[in-house]
Amino acid sequence: MKDFIKLLKANKQYSEILHQLRTGKDCTVNGLWGSSASFFIAALASEQLKATKTHHRLLLVVPSIEEAEEDMEDLKTFLDGHAKLFPADENIFTKNYEDEGEVLAQRLQILNQILYGDIQDNCKFDIIVTPIQALLQPVPSPKSITKNILCLQRNHEYPREELVSWLQKHHYQLTSQVENFGEYALRGGIVDIFPYASDAPYRIEYFGDEIESIRRFNIESQQSEQELDSCQILSVDKMYETNALQSGHGKTSLFSYFDKNTWIVLKEPASIEDRARKILTDTNASEGLFAYDETVHPHLNLPHQGGGIQGDNEYSP
Repeated sequence: MKDFIKLLKANKQYSEILHQLRTGKDCTVNGLWGSSASFFIAALASEQLKATKTHHRLLLVVPSIEEAEEDMEDLKTFLDGHAKLFPADENIFTKNYEDEGEVLAQRLQILNQILYGDIQDNCKFDIIVTPIQALLQPVPSPKSITKNILCLQRNHEYPREELVSWLQKHHYQLTSQVENFGEYALRGGIVDIFPYASDAPYRIEYFGDEIESIRRFNIESQQSEQELDSCQILSVDKMYETNALQSGHGKTSLFSYFDKNTWIVLKEPASIEDRARKILTDTNASEGLFAYDETVHPHLNLPHQGGGIQGDNEYSP
């Protein structure tokens, strides 16, 4: 990967593309086929991370769920551990969070990590891949997520009974061994919890009413892996059981989570536009969805060969 990036950096057009995006301008790159588009995106993200030393993320928007999954596999090859999939939710307004926790957990995990800068997780992703379907769907507002978080800290008092009562109140499911999102297990003075917005479960160990330790643990081995000073437990029932998203209360767009330095990459923008128009003109599907707005952030358009929306500048490899 590093050797290929060196070759790219020697290319005058590639340097100009970086400059255009860093100065807030749009551009279009033609002629990227198959996995070459994912490699190009990985190279841009790698350069941006190296230059800024911060997590100014890159949002990759694609026309379909299948293409999003394919691009994720390519990005794992080129920039492993730096990309996350923001999935589409087929039942965004009729959420049964007990039966369909995986998609909900993936969406909330990304939102929570954007908000809190990986307070509870080691995963530091720089690229978010999303199909246009997911981008059009509403998400809970940052305020809605914040007010539904329970924060636990090591060496602070929060009685075990109160924690269990909170978990029960917010519909976490008691089980003998934690394996899935939204579950918790009890063993003496130990409470295992798998929150919706985390990529791993937590083991909370008590000494009296004080939290003596907080550790991440492995689902397969059930062995503790990492000591933490704090963790966050997110409830989702208040966001979904009252149809808060459908009513518009606490609802926002994924775009609202990104700052002005985020780069938006449109892969096959004409196809994205066609797909968005089809979704938004479907009466049943469009209720509560957001119109697609691509004017807020610098854009990199990756059209099919010879086509697509044009930005301020156009480049061909």
